[in-house]
Amino acid sequence: MNRTEQPIAIFKFQYVMRFQLNLPSLHHFMFHWKNIQSTFCVIAAFLTFEAVGEDWPVYQHDNYRSAKTTEQLPASSLETSWTWKSAHPPHPAWSGPAKWDAYAGIRGLKSMRNYDPVFHVIAAGNNVYFGSSVDDSVRCLDAETGNERWIYHTDGPIRIAPSYHDGRIFFGSDDGMVRCLDAENGLLIWSFRPKPLEKLILNNGKLIPFWPIRTGVLIRNDTAYFAASLLPWKESYLCAIDAATGKLSADKHFVKRIDNATFEGALLASDEHLVAPQGRVSPLIYNRANGKLLGGLKGGGGCFVMLTPDAGILHGPGNKTGWITDSNRSNRTTYATYPNANAMVVDGGKAFFLTNKSLAAMDRKNKNPLWGQENTFSHSLIKAGETLFAGGTDTLAAFEALSGKMIWQSSIPGRVYGLAVANGALYASTDQGIIQSFRPTASSPLALSQTVENESESLPPLKPIQTVKDDSLISRWVFHQDATEGKVIRNLAGKLPASLVGSAKLARIDEKQALTLDGSTSALIKGDLSDSEIPKKQFSVEAWVRIDEPLSWGGIVGAIQDNGTYEKGWLLGFVDQKFSFALNGQNGPDKLNYMKADEDFLTGQWYHLAATYDGATMSLHVNGAIAATSTQQSGAIQYPPSAFYEIGAYHDKDEHYFSKGMVHEVRVYHRVLSVEEIGNHTREVDFPLPEPPAPVLELASGPILQFISKSEAEISYETVQPSPTKLILTGKNKEPVVFLENQLKTEHRMVLSSLQHNRVYSFTVEAIGNDGSLKATEEFECDNLFNFSMPRITALPHTTSNLEASRLAATLIEDTGIRQGIGLLIGSDDGRLAHSLAKQSQLRIIGLEKDPQKIASSRDMLTSLGSYGSRIAIHKSTASLPLPITPMFANLIVIHPASSSEPALLPPLFKNVAQWL
Repeated sequence: MNRTEQPIAIFKFQYVMRFQLNLPSLHHFMFHWKNIQSTFCVIAAFLTFEAVGEDWPVYQHDNYRSAKTTEQLPASSLETSWTWKSAHPPHPAWSGPAKWDAYAGIRGLKSMRNYDPVFHVIAAGNNVYFGSSVDDSVRCLDAETGNERWIYHTDGPIRIAPSYHDGRIFFGSDDGMVRCLDAENGLLIWSFRPKPLEKLILNNGKLIPFWPIRTGVLIRNDTAYFAASLLPWKESYLCAIDAATGKLSADKHFVKRIDNATFEGALLASDEHLVAPQGRVSPLIYNRANGKLLGGLKGGGGCFVMLTPDAGILHGPGNKTGWITDSNRSNRTTYATYPNANAMVVDGGKAFFLTNKSLAAMDRKNKNPLWGQENTFSHSLIKAGETLFAGGTDTLAAFEALSGKMIWQSSIPGRVYGLAVANGALYASTDQGIIQSFRPTASSPLALSQTVENESESLPPLKPIQTVKDDSLISRWVFHQDATEGKVIRNLAGKLPASLVGSAKLARIDEKQALTLDGSTSALIKGDLSDSEIPKKQFSVEAWVRIDEPLSWGGIVGAIQDNGTYEKGWLLGFVDQKFSFALNGQNGPDKLNYMKADEDFLTGQWYHLAATYDGATMSLHVNGAIAATSTQQSGAIQYPPSAFYEIGAYHDKDEHYFSKGMVHEVRVYHRVLSVEEIGNHTREVDFPLPEPPAPVLELASGPILQFISKSEAEISYETVQPSPTKLILTGKNKEPVVFLENQLKTEHRMVLSSLQHNRVYSFTVEAIGNDGSLKATEEFECDNLFNFSMPRITALPHTTSNLEASRLAATLIEDTGIRQGIGLLIGSDDGRLAHSLAKQSQLRIIGLEKDPQKIASSRDMLTSLGSYGSRIAIHKSTASLPLPITPMFANLIVIHPASSSEPALLPPLFKNVAQWL
C-alpha cells in the first residue's frame, strides 16, 4: 500500500501484559489413545507476552472498512471483563429480508440493509463509543470498567458507529443532523443539517425528516463526508464539509443534490474515491475531491463494502443466498465472485471469508484454497494480528489465521454482528443490545482442550470403489475418500476434477460415502466448455442422489444459462418435487426444453437418475424406468460462451441455488446408454430406505400463537380428546424447553417465556391421539421477528409527584379509551406524565417541550427507566419555531396543564390539534 493509500490515521498507545506459567517439563506430557477417544493436550512453558495496543477509531477500523488491526491479543486467555446491556434490543431501520423467495423456493435470504443490527463500537485511548438506535444517543464508556462517562441525546436514532478523529467524535442521526462532540466530555462543538427541516414523518414509530443520516461520518484529510437519504423518489444529498468547523469553507467542500439514489451504510474512502453503499442496489463510486459520480458497480446490493490496497472493492451480500463481488474500483470491472460469503477480510495476498457454514482462507491471486473448516460463526469476521475472530449466534470464537484452528470460544447472548479489537480488549456487540468486553487474564488456559471421537475403529470399513470398464465413459466422480485429495474429487475416467465448494464434506452411508449438500455446498468441475470431456451431442449422464428439500430450480449436474429468453446448455435436476432434464440443441427452438417426471420424488430417499440425448431425442430415467421423453431438440448441444459445470447446484450467471441432500456418484458418457444398461446400473448400488415417518398428532384446532410481550407468547390449541399435553420448544444453540400441562382437558393454553429478540423457534405438541397412543404434532414455527408488542418499561419510583402523574395518566386513558397508537403530549415538562402514559398503555408517546433544560433532564430520567426512544421521544417545540409534524398521525393528544403557563402558545396549539389527529 502506498503511503497515500493508507486508511485513516491510527491513534496508538502501548500496553504490556505478561504471563508466566510454571509447567512441568516436556517429558511429563504425552498423547494417550484409547478406543474411540483421543485427547489432545496443549503444551506451553514460561510464556511471556508483549503487545502494542492500537485504536479502533472508526467502523471496521479504518476508512477502507478493512476489519483488521495489527494488534495481537493472546486470544486463548480472554475472559469477560465487563458487559453493558441496553434496556431494549437494537431497533434497525429495516426489519430484514423476506422470509423466503417463493418463486425460487429459497429460505434464509440475505439482508441487503443490515448495517445497524447491533450497536457497533469504536475505541480510542481508554474510551469506548457507540450510538444507539433505541434511545437516540451516543455514549462514552470507560474501556477498563464499562462505566458510562457521558451520554449525548439527539432527536433520532444513531445507526452507524461514530468516528473518532483528533479528540472529537463525529456522527449522524436519523434526525437529519451531523454533530461533532468533544470526545472527553460529550459537549457539542458544531452541528450541520444539509437540508433545511421541512416536515417530520413517522418512521419506525419516531419522527424523522425525509433526509436522515444513515451513512455515518467519514473523516479524511480534515474533511467530513456523509450523505442524507431515505427514499429513491426523493433527492439525496452527498456532503463534504470542514471537520474542524462544520462549515463549507473551501473549494473541496460541497453539498450535492443526488437524484435516484438511496445512501445507506457506512461510507468508504481512498485517496481518489468516495464509495457510497445503497442497500438494495450496488454501491456508487464518486470522485472524492468534487463529488462527481464515476459510476456504479455490477453485482447485487448490500451494505458489506470493503476497499483493498490493490484498488479492489468487495461488496455484497447480493440477494437470495448471497455472494460477495470482487471488482476494480477504478474501472469497476468484476473479476471474481464468492458465493454464499457473508463477510471477508483481505490481508496481503490472503483472503478470509465467512459463510453460513464455514470459515476459509484462500490465495487471493490464484484463488487456491489454503484451508477451510465447517463452523457456525457466520455473522461477523475481523482479523487482529494473526488471529481471526468470528461472531455466531450466542457465541464467538478465535481462530489461528495461519491454519484455521480454533483456539478460543465464549458464549454471549444474541447474534454477534459487531466485533472490534483495541488497546488490549476484544469487544462484541449482539442483536440483543449487549456489548461485552473481553480481556486476557493469566489464569485462563492457553488453548482449548479437545476430545475427538475416533469413529473409524467402531465402523465397518468402506467398500472400495468399483471399477467401471466402458471406453465411452468420459467423466466419473465418486464421492469417496479414496478419490479425494484435500477438497478435490479426482475424475476417475477423465482429466476434469471437481472442487468442493464451501464446507462440503463426505458423509458415511453404511459402507459407502456421499457428498453432503446442505444448501451452501456443491462440487465445481474445473475446465471450460471447449474441453473434449464436455458432452457435445450424443451423451448420457447418471447420478445416484438423495434430495431432502424440493426447489423451484434444483440442480444435480449440468452446465446451464437460463436468463429470460437466453437459454443454453443442459441440466439434470428437479423442478419442485419432480426430477427433470433440460437441454438446448442447435437445431431446436433455441430455448431449453424442460422435461419433468410425472410422479413426485420422495424426499430423503435415494434414486438412480439417468438422462440421455442422441441428437434428436431426450430421455429421463428414474430408477431404471423411463420417466419422460421429448423430440423437441436436435443437433449438437448449444452452450453459452461460459457456464458453471457443477454438481449439486443450479448455477448460472445470474442465479445460484444450492440443493439439499446427498450425491454418491456422477457419470458422463459420450454415447447413449440403452434402457437395459441403465436398468443394470440402477441395481449396482444399494442404499437404505428412509425411516418411515412417525404418526402425526392431529389437533382439533390450532395452535394459535399470540405475542403478549417482547419475550412472551401465548399458544392455545384444542386436542381431539381430553389429554395432558407437553409442548417442546427448540431454538438454535439452545436446549429444548418443555412446558407441561397435566390436566385432562381438550382446551389448552401455554405461555412461552424468555423468548429472544428476532429469533426463530420451533415447537411441537405431544398428546394422546384417537388410538390412545402418545403422538406429536408436526413442527410449528414461533418467529419473534413478527412480535410487534410494545416493549415493557419499569414503573416510576414511589414519590408523591410520580403518583400524581400516574393517576393523571390512568384518568386520561380511562376517559378517552385510547390505549394504543401514537400519543402526542404537548408540554411534556419533566417526563413523568409521558412515562406514566406509556407504562399504562400500548401507546408510543411523543412529547413537545420548549424548555431545553427540561428536555435534557427528562431524556436522562426516561433513559434510566428504559422508556426513552423505545416508547417515548421528547422534542423541542416553541411558539416561534413549532415542530413541523406531518398531519393526521396522532391517536391521542394531551395538552399538559403546564403548557398553559404560556398563553400565547395555546391558540396555535388548538389550531394544530385538528390536523394532527
